[in-house]
Amino acid sequence: MGENMKEDVIKVGKKSEGKYMNAVLYSFSKKGSDKVIVKGLGGANSTVFDVVQRLTKTRDDIVEGETNYFQAHGLEGVEVELLRDR
Repeated sequence: MGENMKEDVIKVGKKSEGKYMNAVLYSFSKKGSDKVIVKGLGGANSTVFDVVQRLTKTRDDIVEGETNYFQAHGLEGVEVELLRDR
């Protein structure tokens, strides 16, 4: 992927997994993003992985990229790249 790649970030919190899945799909389809980063902090980390797993298992056009861990506000966070597989 080149430098002109469109990227979006979805921050996971307390909403349902379905809301975040829809946000990812919206980013790919309506916003034209090539990469969507699903990002969570603390207790939301497990939801990040659940959303990524459900999307990559049910959609042939979305693949998982890199996973990065970070620290913020004394909590461990995670961000997972989802890429559009054209």
